[in-house]
Amino acid sequence: MIRQLMLAQLRVMFREPGVLFWVFGFPILMSWILGIAFSGEGQKNLTLPWVGPDTYLAELSQSGQLSKEEGGWRMEVWGPAKEVLHFKAMEDSEAQTWVRRGRAQLIASFDGTQLHLQLDPKNPEANATFHLLKNGLENQTLELQIDPITTQGGRYVDFLIPGLMAMGIMNSCIWGIGWTLIEMRMKKLLRRMVATPMPKGALIFSQFLNRLVVSTIELSVLFAFAWGYFRISLVGSLLALLALIIAGNIAFAGLALLMACRTSSTTVGSGLVNLTTMPMMILSGIFFSYQNFPEWSWPYLSNLPLSLLADGMRAIIHEGAGLAQVAYPLTALTATGLLCSFLALRVFRWY
Repeated sequence: MIRQLMLAQLRVMFREPGVLFWVFGFPILMSWILGIAFSGEGQKNLTLPWVGPDTYLAELSQSGQLSKEEGGWRMEVWGPAKEVLHFKAMEDSEAQTWVRRGRAQLIASFDGTQLHLQLDPKNPEANATFHLLKNGLENQTLELQIDPITTQGGRYVDFLIPGLMAMGIMNSCIWGIGWTLIEMRMKKLLRRMVATPMPKGALIFSQFLNRLVVSTIELSVLFAFAWGYFRISLVGSLLALLALIIAGNIAFAGLALLMACRTSSTTVGSGLVNLTTMPMMILSGIFFSYQNFPEWSWPYLSNLPLSLLADGMRAIIHEGAGLAQVAYPLTALTATGLLCSFLALRVFRWY
């Protein structure tokens, strides 16, 4: 009897193509994505901002450790794989912006006797870059001076908190709207509601307003904790931040509605939720910069909804951006949400 019951359950599972994908295909997909970002195979390129005269780099080039390239210098370091460090000359303000945005992990400069490296010691990527540079200079007797970054914007936690805020908006909408609608369809609640005099759009709009209120409270609590514990303050415009929060809710509410417009299985619904959220959590630079991925992918990854929201929040919180500076993410997120909502409502199934 137990054998027959087990076989019956397996037959049910293998008859659902969606279930097969989430059980077997999705883990392979995520392994492939993370493997591209962090595998030790192939050549990796890291850009290090160089502040001040590059006299020391020119001296290193004479020993064959560096070579001149357009816009700076390059150093090849061999470890598990070949990695290339590109030293790019820039002003200190530009270098600090690169670190705030995750484009670089440390800043190098030379004072005549010491090589100064500005980095956040608590940032794993910064530490890995430091050890890579140290290996490349192993034949040099020059002392390396680490200058820890303690100001807001350059620390890893400064990169992380806006990303978590953006991820909170995404999860709030995808689970709070998408999953709720799927569950209501499964329980036949949507069928009962559509039979009432209630306008169909009222239910969906109330879901959006509910998520907007909940996510705003959630972000306020998270930012208050970050302000009290990590001393992170809002440098930019509060109005721009509120507008970006609304635009983010519009975008992900539209995606949630499109995801749930016809789904009537909780198994497939759970898979769609994971398919929507997990790749963006990895690809959009929440826990680490999306510049770990191949350079050709950066224009695509930077325009993902979660990337636009997280990068916009970092610009407002740490760089003092206002409405004009975040006009593009505001427009793109709002347009994404409205387009997805329009498509979803055209094919929405109430029962």
